[in-house]
Amino acid sequence: MSQKGDGSDQPDQPLSASVPKPVGSEPSHPAAVAVASALRTFAATISKQQERQSDVIDVFASAMKELNAELQKTRARAYALETRLHDTEGRLEYLERMVAALGRQGWVQ
Repeated sequence: MSQKGDGSDQPDQPLSASVPKPVGSEPSHPAAVAVASALRTFAATISKQQERQSDVIDVFASAMKELNAELQKTRARAYALETRLHDTEGRLEYLERMVAALGRQGWVQ
């Protein structure tokens, strides 16, 4: 009788029956076959998901690089425009002073 206390009427199996079989040997019990199949399917699914995530990460990294390059171009354009604006404002101030001076001399009304 079983000493496990589970109420089964089957005799105790020897200790060697509880030792797992080496990797690669096919299990003979239908439940073991189903579990092994489920584990293989699970491992394949995890592998596919890992590949997809890797692809998503690659696409994201590429998009971030492109965005960074576009941001750098935009910053350079903005800096160039600000510089031109500052130079133009300086020239306008000079022209205003010249027109005011010409006006004081009577050349411009």
